Amino acid sequence: PYIQCIKRPPHLRSKAPLRRIPVEDIGLPSPAPPSSHTSSHTSSAQTGGISEVTSHPPEALATSKVSGDTRVGQAELPPRDVIAIATGSTAVEPGVPTSALQFQIDWKVVRRNEASLVKYFKAMPPSKYPALLQQSLETVVFSDILRLLWQHYSSCGGSCLEELRWLTKVSRFQVAVMFLSKKDKELLRKIFEDLSHQRGDQSELRALAREYNVDVQE
Repeated sequence: PYIQCIKRPPHLRSKAPLRRIPVEDIGLPSPAPPSSHTSSHTSSAQTGGISEVTSHPPEALATSKVSGDTRVGQAELPPRDVIAIATGSTAVEPGVPTSALQFQIDWKVVRRNEASLVKYFKAMPPSKYPALLQQSLETVVFSDILRLLWQHYSSCGGSCLEELRWLTKVSRFQVAVMFLSKKDKELLRKIFEDLSHQRGDQSELRALAREYNVDVQE
């Protein structure tokens, strides 16, 4: 096959002006030298004008490929606790987070499993909420926490007063309260109503409820 030139007469040529297109030469990176265990030897034997190339046996190439893929897979594998929860295993679970970033990563994983989520949240000391939640107290996270406080604290006869106190000290607390849904506000009302039956002195409880925009009946 070949390219045939076509000559157009002047009246059939495009009248659009030519545009200048800048071309930047970025160069190409020099290839890395082949390592000793992956380099292949090539032997050429001229037979009837045909060059024959010989490389490593297929078994050696397969072994090298598998070992390389294994190394890449090991580098990209998530932590063992993430794998355990994502696959439904309860053998290994994340411990108490030590940073806000770790909390964000763990929470997105453990919330897929209710049992893991409850265990993870209860393991967190309430006094650590301001440091661990920081900018992470988004609507979804706050909603999850309120649901946990109701289902696994108040409705089970426990008290979540300490957890509610420390949540108010998180930097994004006021913003999170403003964007609560009707369902979450109803959960809050039930939580404080249950706490009002447990405590004799209601003054401190009413002050805390006001920070959540909840009115506690005397």
